[in-house]
Amino acid sequence: MKNILYKRRCTPLLRFSVIISIVWCSVSCIDQTVIDKAKEYNETRDTIPTEILYNFEITYSENGIIKFVLEGEEAYNWTHKKEMEFPKGFFVTFYDQDMTKKSVLRANYGINYEEKKLMIASDSVVLINFQKEETLNTEELIWDQNKKMIFTEKFVKITTKDDIIYGDGGFESDESFDVWIIKKPYGDFVVNEDE
Repeated sequence: MKNILYKRRCTPLLRFSVIISIVWCSVSCIDQTVIDKAKEYNETRDTIPTEILYNFEITYSENGIIKFVLEGEEAYNWTHKKEMEFPKGFFVTFYDQDMTKKSVLRANYGINYEEKKLMIASDSVVLINFQKEETLNTEELIWDQNKKMIFTEKFVKITTKDDIIYGDGGFESDESFDVWIIKKPYGDFVVNEDE
């Protein structure tokens, strides 16, 4: 009687069900492994740059006229995020219509968001306007190319031919650093009533 019961339990249908269960578990494990690998790839894709540039020089021009030249030791480019990071800093030279050096910007770190047209410079930022002989020092400077302005909410120091002006509440200027405003300025400086 025991043999008959055993045979009944191992019917072809039961064997088929067991085989299907084993195959299903195997397929489920494989699918989960594939899903886990895909998730891992997507997570690491954002941390690994598409390309790395060393000792680079990038020239930007409009209508055949050079606007600025960007240089640096190292840059990480993420083409899928449209971002470029400058972990060892950068140096930008801006030119006027006559290809005369108008100003320079340098910082120890920077990141450029291509789609937003926004560049953030930080850590010992220096901006020099050669034509006006003015120098800006700050710890962070944001260049909004859409609004054609530069600004910061950090402490700033501007050295002109005659004065040194400090500001605690931030700073904003046109992108050429020609016309600027310091929020909450202080220091010893000459005020020209005619201007």
